[in-house]
Amino acid sequence: MIRIVFYSVLLTIISIFGFIFAILNAEAITIHYHYGSTSLPLSLVMVLCLIVGAIFGLIASFFTLLKLKREIANLNKQVQIVEQELTNLRSIPLRDC
Repeated sequence: MIRIVFYSVLLTIISIFGFIFAILNAEAITIHYHYGSTSLPLSLVMVLCLIVGAIFGLIASFFTLLKLKREIANLNKQVQIVEQELTNLRSIPLRDC
């Protein structure tokens, strides 16, 4: 219950700051691209750039995560092989010399 209240308060605070940011950066800017141009509020352009950057970051970390999961799987296989070898060595009877 405390977690829900904490996240609700945090979301409210972030929303208030976002609203203030949008009000303070409401002037329109013109974006020129290859086939034309468009006019958008500065705050919208900044938020869109933030979202696009976050998506690229998630994609980059996703591939790193897949690589690490594959490495973990390989290491777990090696651990199983070594544990099996250890079990086999422990079951060999000892000879007196």
